[in-house]
Amino acid sequence: MLLMEAKENEAVLDAEAESFLADVECTTPYDKPLAIMTINVFKVSHEDVYDSDVDEGTHVAAAFIANLSSTSGTNGATTSHVNKYQLDSEVKDVPTEVSSMSPGEISMITILDDLRNQLDGHLKVNQEQSMVNDSLRAELARCKLKIQTLERNKVKHDLDTTIV
Repeated sequence: MLLMEAKENEAVLDAEAESFLADVECTTPYDKPLAIMTINVFKVSHEDVYDSDVDEGTHVAAAFIANLSSTSGTNGATTSHVNKYQLDSEVKDVPTEVSSMSPGEISMITILDDLRNQLDGHLKVNQEQSMVNDSLRAELARCKLKIQTLERNKVKHDLDTTIV
C-alpha cells in the first residue's frame, strides 16, 4: 500500500526504501481495520540476583525489586526501599499459598464479611440511638417533675385565692 502510494505520487525511491516499502505492503484485504498493538514482556530470573542483606526465603523477591528501584526519586524526593521496609517493620511474612477454596466458598465468605460489616454499622447506630433514648428519658423525667411542681403550685395558688 505504501509502495503503491509512493509510485502514484511519482516519488523517487532508492533501492533500500523501495524494498522496505515492498516488505511492508499487504495486498490481502481485511474486513476490519488493523490496529497496532505494543506488548512489553519482561522475563525475570531470580537466579542471577544476590543481595547480601536479604538472601533467604520470601525476602528474595523483595530484595530483587529493591535492587531494580532507583536510589533517588524522579522529583528529588527520597524513596523508601522495599527490603529496608521489610527489615525495619514488624510485619511478619505473608503466606503466599493459593487458597484451595472454590469460587462459591469465596463468594460466601465475601457475603458473610459484607453482612458482618453491615451488622457492625447497625450495632453502632443502635448504640447511638440508645444514648439518645436515655437522654430523652431523662428529659421526660425532668418534665414530669416540673409538671408535678407546677400542679402543686397551682393548687396552692387556687387555695390561697379562695381563702382570700
